[in-house]
Amino acid sequence: MSSNKFVNPYNFVPLEKERASAQKEERTYSGVIRYSVLTRTPLFIPNTSNDHALYPEESEHKSYEFFSYTDLAKNNRQEQNLPWPVIPGSEMRGMLRNNYEILTNSCMSAVDDEVTLSKRTAEVFKAGLLKKTDNGYDLYEAEDCLLRTAGENNLDHTKWVSDDRHYILKCYKQKELQEGEKVFLDIHFRGSGKERKGIGKPLAENIRKCDLNSNINVNRKTGRKTGYVIKGEDGPEMKGKALKQQKHCCHIFCPKMKIMKENISLKCLEDVLMQYKNQGVHEYKEYADNLEKFRKDGKTGEFFPVYYSRANDKSDYFFLSPASITREVYANGLSKMIKEHKTCTDKNNLCPACNLFGIINKNCQVSSRIRVSDLTCDGRSKGAGAEKCYDKCVTLKPLAAPKLNNTEFYLKRPKDAWFWTYDYYVDKNGNVITALPEINGRKFYWHQMNVKPENQEKTNLNISIRPVTKGIKFQGEIFFDKISKKELDQLIYLLNAGDEEVLERKAHGYKLGAAKPLGFGSIAVSVKEVTLLSYCKDKQAKTVLRKEEPYEEYRTPAFEEKIKEYFASMTDFYILKDKNVSYPLPDKPNQEGNFDVFEWFTQNHKAYKKKDGKMIPMKCPNGRKQMVFMEYMESMKPELTAIEELKPLEEKPDKYRRLPERQQGRRR
Repeated sequence: MSSNKFVNPYNFVPLEKERASAQKEERTYSGVIRYSVLTRTPLFIPNTSNDHALYPEESEHKSYEFFSYTDLAKNNRQEQNLPWPVIPGSEMRGMLRNNYEILTNSCMSAVDDEVTLSKRTAEVFKAGLLKKTDNGYDLYEAEDCLLRTAGENNLDHTKWVSDDRHYILKCYKQKELQEGEKVFLDIHFRGSGKERKGIGKPLAENIRKCDLNSNINVNRKTGRKTGYVIKGEDGPEMKGKALKQQKHCCHIFCPKMKIMKENISLKCLEDVLMQYKNQGVHEYKEYADNLEKFRKDGKTGEFFPVYYSRANDKSDYFFLSPASITREVYANGLSKMIKEHKTCTDKNNLCPACNLFGIINKNCQVSSRIRVSDLTCDGRSKGAGAEKCYDKCVTLKPLAAPKLNNTEFYLKRPKDAWFWTYDYYVDKNGNVITALPEINGRKFYWHQMNVKPENQEKTNLNISIRPVTKGIKFQGEIFFDKISKKELDQLIYLLNAGDEEVLERKAHGYKLGAAKPLGFGSIAVSVKEVTLLSYCKDKQAKTVLRKEEPYEEYRTPAFEEKIKEYFASMTDFYILKDKNVSYPLPDKPNQEGNFDVFEWFTQNHKAYKKKDGKMIPMKCPNGRKQMVFMEYMESMKPELTAIEELKPLEEKPDKYRRLPERQQGRRR
């Protein structure tokens, strides 16, 4: 792994074993909290009314101004006429709720249980066939035959002179054959005698389309059988002594009698196809379209080809895919893993956060008892003129959505595990064990106080922004209605981040807005005053009087000591002083001279086999049992942890690296 020590931009606060429940109090308070925010690093919240605001000439590159009340779709502004920046109340409210959930051990309200959890592994899926039944679908084992012909869209084949001949034959595309199409074929087993099935996959010969009125019959003596076409995407170019062709991209699956699973669910297959679709170019569109036709119009007893796998022989869950090397879509969802910390669904048993901030879902609707106003900029902090509030425009590094497939970061390491996913883990003896994992906790971003953003090349993968500079003050208000003294004290503590120093001297604060992994968005927050509001009737004037008085009963609220310790660390501006905060990077640049984050993860996913009691690194693994993680993340620990037993694999990291992910989805 990388010898350059780094701290990953994000980490996790561990979940406590039991979720807290809100407690009712008879006396309640209403009023307003006035507070200030000071930017400690550049801050950016986009004005989405124009996604080409900075560089309208760059049609493929998005650029944004900071949020303001100006509608940029209707106003063409000049550099010297910038509007005053505004922090939306919704942005501040979301940040406060997330941190309140941490402090009070509340539910994880932002968890999306409908997200598809998946991961690419080295496992080679097996050939299978889905058989339509009256009740649904059954999964059968299949014989996987390779199809190689004399030319493109030509089903004639060349005689197989020797067992090595197929390695130098070019693979031609067969556009006339459709995914899932039924054909007749002869099967040629390479080798001879009892061992004839031991030399590679059998070969498909004498392919004929299956006409319903055809007189061709299946002849068991000659080995003539019925099969189903599965093509998939094109393979990468092969290079070597005699290898100048593409990998084969067409197979024929012939049904065997062994049934693998009755009444199998196709949801896993649908999820995999959706993931391929969302990549942009849908490599499996024809497969997906023909699968849908099979579902709608297929008759009982008909087959459709698929690849399948399962974690171990005891597992009742089957991974399905249109490719042999692919992504595993997992049975376990996030709600199973967070257990007691699932989003509240019973209004009579709410967590502290849902009780205060409210919750709306199909099972539970509870109104919020606080309202967060927009924060306006205090122009006096940098002198007159809104332009003083901004940094120079900058083009950022590409930022992507959270990669939940990086299970070595998002999941706790099971005991003695060398590789783990959302459905199973592999122990140091190579045993695959199905288990429900534990997540590392609630995600947060470390503070990085020495932010020096460097301009990047403009592409369609990154954005350009105009951030607010550090040292800018904003003013805001939070209105609360009928909350308990405990909740009010917690809210005051939360806003101050547990730090009662004056705003400019605070050592603790939060992360807000976009580009947090790059160090943007560190803010200090300080409560200025808390005013209680009450109303009473004036019988003589026949009106309602409003009464205001300062809140003077604040007491530092009690929190669980461990949570308070975690909270102090995650909000500490200087906890990572002099540390290299960065997404993981490899030691050496790639062929283009860039340090690619993906390369680090490629090198972190090693493979091994045991021989004579020793661990031997593998160049190209083909099973989940061979997978290992070299380093992994532990919650609240800035640096990654190495699996000590695997250190010998670090000696020659480049030699034993796996194929890039863009090549792993190709069929062998």
